[in-house]
Amino acid sequence: DLGYLIIYITGRPDMQKQRVVSWLSQHNFPQGMIFFSEGLVHDPLRQKTIFLRNLVQD
Repeated sequence: DLGYLIIYITGRPDMQKQRVVSWLSQHNFPQGMIFFSEGLVHDPLRQKTIFLRNLVQD
C-alpha cells in the first residue's frame, strides 16, 4: 500500500455492480472506490470527464 486512493469510474449503471466488482477482482485490479453512472449513458467519456472535473473541484 503506497497510500494512493484508487478510483474506478464506469459508464455502467450500478445494477451491474456485482459484475464489475467480480471482473476487477478476477483480473487482479487493486481494491478501490467504484463510481457508476446514473441510468443509461450515451457518452461515457463525457460522463467520466464531468465526474473527474467535479472530483477535482471538491
